[in-house]
Amino acid sequence: MRNPLAAHPPWRQLIIISVVLPLAIVLAVLAFAWPAARIAPRSLPVGIVGAGPASEQVAQGLTRADPGGFDVRLFPSQASARSAIEDRDVYGAFVLTGRQITILRAIAKGATGLLMLYFAGAGVQRLAGL
Repeated sequence: MRNPLAAHPPWRQLIIISVVLPLAIVLAVLAFAWPAARIAPRSLPVGIVGAGPASEQVAQGLTRADPGGFDVRLFPSQASARSAIEDRDVYGAFVLTGRQITILRAIAKGATGLLMLYFAGAGVQRLAGL
């Protein structure tokens, strides 16, 4: 295979390499960074355990905070939420008990969904007034 730069004088080869190489590196970095910067939940199925106005308020708050981001499902008990997690119907659930929120999560789910659950949990604490 013939070197395409061989037809150019050395000073022009240096200029070409000085421009093309950084440009190729920037494009490669953008190709990997662009999708990572756009990560957001899209219909992430999560559950809320609890009855009463607090769970309804949190469900409405999650929907309002990120429209289309979460598919919120209400569960009457922790057992039903755990069953839904084991059946892979939801990524996790927020258990509202008194002044504490517990996050139930699927161990086998990906790290991205898990991080979104924890960040959403912080929002749930604010919505519940904890």
